[in-house]
Formats: sequence, C-alpha cells, structure tokens
Amino acid sequence: MEERITKLFQAYEEIEILESFRKVDFYFYTGKIKIKYLDITLDFDVSIPYNYPLTLPNADNISIIFKNTDLIGITHINNDGSVCFHPDKDDNFERKFKSEIYGLKKWIKDYYLLNKEDDNYTYLIHNILGEKKSNLIFSDNEKKFEKDDFGVFAYSCFSNNQLPNVYDDKKTDILQTFYRIGFDKENEDKWSSNFSSLLKKNPNKGLWVYIESEPLIEDGIRRKGVKTWSQLQNYLPKEFIKNLYDNFKKLNKAFFFENELFILIGYKIPNKVGYEIHWDLIKIPKNALPIDSVFVPVNERDGSNQKYIGICNDTLISWGTTTNANYDRFFGRGKLTSKLTDSRILLIGCGALGSSLAETLVRGGCKSIFIEDFDSVQTGNICRARYDLQDVDLRKVLALKNKLQNISPYINITSIPVKANVFSEMEKQFNQAFDYIFDCSTDTEITYLLDNINFKGKIFSLSITNKAKNLVCVSGENITKHTKNLYDFTGNEAPSYYEGAGCGYPTFEANYNEINTLLNIAIVNINNQIDNDIILDNFIINRTNSMGLNQFLVDSFYYYREQKSNSELYFSLNAELKIKGELKKYYPNEFGGIFIGFKNENVIFVSDVLIPDKFESGKTIFVRHPGSLNDQLTSIFEKSNGKIIYVGEWHSHPNSPAKPSTTDNIAIAEIAANKNINNDSPIMMIAEISERNFHPEFYIYKNKKLYNYE
Repeated sequence: MEERITKLFQAYEEIEILESFRKVDFYFYTGKIKIKYLDITLDFDVSIPYNYPLTLPNADNISIIFKNTDLIGITHINNDGSVCFHPDKDDNFERKFKSEIYGLKKWIKDYYLLNKEDDNYTYLIHNILGEKKSNLIFSDNEKKFEKDDFGVFAYSCFSNNQLPNVYDDKKTDILQTFYRIGFDKENEDKWSSNFSSLLKKNPNKGLWVYIESEPLIEDGIRRKGVKTWSQLQNYLPKEFIKNLYDNFKKLNKAFFFENELFILIGYKIPNKVGYEIHWDLIKIPKNALPIDSVFVPVNERDGSNQKYIGICNDTLISWGTTTNANYDRFFGRGKLTSKLTDSRILLIGCGALGSSLAETLVRGGCKSIFIEDFDSVQTGNICRARYDLQDVDLRKVLALKNKLQNISPYINITSIPVKANVFSEMEKQFNQAFDYIFDCSTDTEITYLLDNINFKGKIFSLSITNKAKNLVCVSGENITKHTKNLYDFTGNEAPSYYEGAGCGYPTFEANYNEINTLLNIAIVNINNQIDNDIILDNFIINRTNSMGLNQFLVDSFYYYREQKSNSELYFSLNAELKIKGELKKYYPNEFGGIFIGFKNENVIFVSDVLIPDKFESGKTIFVRHPGSLNDQLTSIFEKSNGKIIYVGEWHSHPNSPAKPSTTDNIAIAEIAANKNINNDSPIMMIAEISERNFHPEFYIYKNKKLYNYE
C-alpha cells in the first residue's frame, strides 16, 4: 500500500514527497507532500485510509485528508486545517486518486489564489472545547436590534444525553440540545404554541448581545473566528462587559445550566434576500468568569469613581453550536403545498391509516391538526400503526400527540379522545374550526354525519380494502354511497381477522408496508389536487402483482345519474384519456369502440375501453365489426372471474352535437335485443369533438327507451 501511494504521488511533477508514507495506526497511512501549482507552494500532511478508495467511516464522501493548520480561516478549510472538497465516489484506486489531486488543485486556484466567494454564506467555525457538545436551536424572531444592544433571553434544555464515544468506548460524549424561547413575551421565537408551552415548563435564562458584524480576526485571505475573550472584547460593547463583570456573581440559578452561563452573540450575515441575524453560543463556567479586575487610577476614573473595571483576559472561549431552524429551513428539503400546511385540519381515526397520515402531514409542514379517536392502543395495533410498546393502553390521540410534537416544533396538535358524534352543532363547529377533514375511520357512522352537514371546506375519506388490494378515497357529497359503490367495484372481501377469542369485530388484514405504500401514493395525489385547486370526487389506487412485482394504477371516476331509469354511472378518467387519444388519431372521421366494466343492479362502472381492429369510418359514419373483440371480452371475463363484462358502446360525432342519430338509436336497440351479448340495458357515449373540444354525453337504453345521464 505504501509503495502504491508513493508511486501515484511521484507521477505528478508538481508534487514532492517530504515525508515517506507509512502506516501509523490501524486505519491511516500518513506522509507529507509539497505541491507547487500556479506559482503557489504549499505543504500538506496527508492521511489516507487503509480501505482507500472507500470513504472514511465517519464521513460521507471524504477519503484523503490534506491538512495544513496555517491555512485555517481560508474558505473551505476546516477547523483542523484540512481542505474541504468532495470528490465523487469511485471504487477504482487510481481514478479516485486522480480526482483527489484535481480537487486539491482546484481549491488552491479558486480559494487560495483567487479568493473566490461562494454564493452561499459560510458560517464561522469555532473550536469546541472538551467532550460536551451543546447545540442551541433558534427560529425567526421579530425583535429589532441595534448595535451594542444586550439583554436577557430564555431557553430550554430539550435533550441531555451521555453516550459512549464512537471510537473509544472508554470515553463519554455529552450531547445537549437547547431551544431558544425568545427575548421577552412580545418577542418569542416563532415555534408553535404547543412547542413553546413545552419549552416553558423548564426555562433557563441567558444573556444576549448584538455586535452586528462577525467576530473575526482579519488575516489577509483568512477568515478566522476569535478564539479568546481578549479578542472578542474588541466586538463587545463596554456596557455589556461592565454589566457582566458587576453582576456575574449576583445572577440566580436560573441563569446557569449545569453551572454554565449561556451568552448569545448576534450579528448580520447575508442571505438570498438581503441579510439575517445569526447567533453564536458561548458558555461561561460559573467559577471562571473570563474577566480580570484591573485597578483604575484616580485620574482615569469616570464619574462613577469605580476603582476596578473588568477587562477580558486570554481565556479560550468555550463555544457551543447553534442552528437556525426557522420554518423554511426546517422544511426546506421538502414539504406539502402551503394551501394544506397553512390550513386547519381535522383527522378522524388514528389507527393504521390515520396515525401514518398524521405523521406524514406533520413531516410535510402542517401547522394545525386536530386528531380524533375514542380508542386506546392495543398490542395488535403496533405492527402496522405509528405506536410502540410504551403506548399500550394509552388513548391513541394522546400517544400520537406526543409523537407528533417530537417531530416538528411548528405543529399544534389538539386531541379529541371521543367520537366525532359528540359535537352537538357539528356543521357550525366544523365550519368554524376546520378547512380540511381527513376521515380515516372506515366507520359508516362518521360518513353518515359528514354527508349530513354542509361543510364549506374539503373532505377526504380514505380507506383500505382487505389484503390492501386497493385504497379508496372519496371527496365531496354522498361519501357513504360512493364509498360503498367503489368498494363493490373493487370486489372487496369482508374483513375476517379476529384478534384472539371473545366478543369483538373483525378488522382488515394488511401489513405496515402495504398500508403506507398505498397511503403515500394517495397523499401525493391529494397534495397535487389541493395545490392545483382540482379536487376530484374520488380516486382508487389498485395494487396488482405480476411476475413478483407490485404494480399500482390510480384511477378516478366521473359520476352521472339518470333519475327516470334510476341508474348510476361511474366513468373512468383513464378510459376517457384513452378515448381522447383514439379520437384524435381518426379526426375528422367518426370512430368508436366498446365499454367494459362492472355492473351491480342499477350501478354501472366503465373501467376501460376496447378498440376494434375491424371497422368502417367516415365523417358521418362509424360501423364496428366483431373482429377480435369477442375473443378479448371472453378473455377479460374469465380473468376477472366474471366481474368485468361488456357494458356498452362509444363513438364520436366530429363537429356535430352529441345527440343520438336514427342510426345510433337503431344500433343500441339491436344490441339490447341480442341474446348473445346478454345486456338488455347497455350504455352509449357520444362525444362531440373538434380540434380543441371534447364533450361527451352518456345514455342508457332501458325498457326500449334511451335516457340521457346528467
């Protein structure tokens, strides 16, 4: 390995090996090189892992470490002096090595020689002293600051963990996470009210000072953060130092967390729209104020006649870390549409479907969710709902609320531990409180209630069929009826799983993965509908298995009703798209085909269309011949176990009204009378088409009359 590394470096004329490479521990080969590039000469200590070209075990894409501590402060130099660049991953030793040298040269050119400025601001990196890592998280705050302002802020410890060191189990790492509450009651950080209330249960106090500009040590192209208190003093207002010196010992215990005073240093940093205020965290031990007492001669004293003043000494600053987690950053990697996240949501039912939906809504950035369920968590719920062993016997809404509040500091969760039928004035209360309702109860009593209120917002009633073969989503009016009809169409099997013995009712069978796969597809579609202001009355996600692969088909159905014949028609959106594609091919001639689907008494579903392979077509004529259609129908009938059958006809009227002609009336009557077809009430669609328009009309032939659907 040492010989291989040496030969690769020696292949570059601009690189000289100053110290030979050798294995110094169980992981690294180390050496030292000098590189001369673009009239720049730099030395680097080099560390190469034994598993090269693979990456380091504690880094995503770093393999070779090039280090020079004299470069600290230059852009893309880490606090330990290593160069920060990210070569592509590669399993070819020589090719990966070449890309590493290219990355080093590019850094020298861009940042050492040309002093390139990146589009994104680079935060100051401070040295963290000791094994305790304290991170303070803050959000947006409307308080206005002027240079040299200072005061008191409130924060709360959210987690405080002692964990074994990843690389040395004899050492312990202390990881602390804090959240800023705010500066005063009028200027609190913009967390949700739920989260703010949680933080205020165990508040601490700290000091803040706004210095306006970054606390830097200017050194040519180097941008180093201050390291000592004496360096920081140049940025701190004298009044702040005096206040800290005079009052440090008077601060009560609320100002100390584990005997450390927290100080936030605020300053401006650039962002995409101008600037924002960033905050760095400093910790001062209770017994080690980094300010020395200095005697002031009488002739140099001000009006206060103070004999001693405080001067910051050379103590190293104990830095913590900070994170700006405002809403846009927290959900910057992806969120749901703002039309949903900024709305008030009621979620009914917190079982397998509802608990997962709730978590997805919270992770998607929703801010206000009411969750309703009367039931408690049972052991059988855990395998497919968002609960764990500690939740058993708790109310589902309370267990779920605790989990959701640990996901987002921007969510307000209100739990309703009873059935929705408890509301005495449901219509009024729901319209005042909610914009969207997600019903995951699979309870017809709930859909009865929703059907009988005039809800001004949008309702999505979601349910999964047995064995997770389908997910059904119904919106709008008559949810109960449409859900039943769609379930009949899917051929849903009645739930049959009973947990144990005794009194109870069966539940559907489906595992966690199957449920959430269907649910995630549904949420993508719902989010898209809301974002585009196109709420479909329904959609079905159908899961099939072919050659070991699950396939998912999403379809929606237009709903039509014909009152005289008491007939209901559901027409597939996918079938319509298929028809439009075929008619476009043959325009301006007429064209058509047949409908296949499902029929249950007076309810008809058109699920697909068949295209004839033998036909006559002209501008005012279309005649289809059997061709292969009969064979196709027989095959479909057998594969669906008799569920999918012939249900009717369709054809176009180019540039003419979608009204039945005499020929159309005769043709549909003959079809109804044909014993071989075995459908005495076929439907017929006539589409008025032009180059831009498509207008279908649906008819049903029943009792020797043709009726028009509405």
